[in-house]
Amino acid sequence: MKNILFPYSEDYQSISKYWWHRALIIVFAVAVFLAGYSVWRSFLQSEEAGYSSCNMLQIAMYAHDPSLTAGKELQLGKLQCIQNDQIHPVIDFGIGVFVSVITFYMLQFLYYKTIGFIFNEKDCKGNQQH
Repeated sequence: MKNILFPYSEDYQSISKYWWHRALIIVFAVAVFLAGYSVWRSFLQSEEAGYSSCNMLQIAMYAHDPSLTAGKELQLGKLQCIQNDQIHPVIDFGIGVFVSVITFYMLQFLYYKTIGFIFNEKDCKGNQQH
C-alpha cells in the first residue's frame, strides 16, 4: 500500500535524515489539503452565488407589486431558481477530493524528480551502490 501512495519514497530513503525534507513533508500535506479544500469551496460558492442571484432577481421582479409577492408567482420563481441553479455539495466535494489526489501525486513526482536532479541520482537512491 505504501508503494501505491508514495511511489518514490523507497528510492530516496537517504534524504529522510535531512531536516528540510521532513519540513517539506508538512508543507506537502498542507498543500494537498488546501488544494482540495479550495477547489471544493470554490465550486460550492459558485453554485450558491448562482442560486442567490436568481433568487434575488425573482424577489426584485415581484417587489414592486406586493400582491404578487404573497402569491404563487414568487414561489414559482424560487422553484425555478432551485431547478436552474442546483447546488451539488457531494459532487463538489468529489471534485475537491479528485484535485487533492492529482495534487498528491503531482507534487511527489515534481519533488522527487527535482531532488534526483539536484543530488546525484546515485547519492539519493539508498538501494544503489557505486
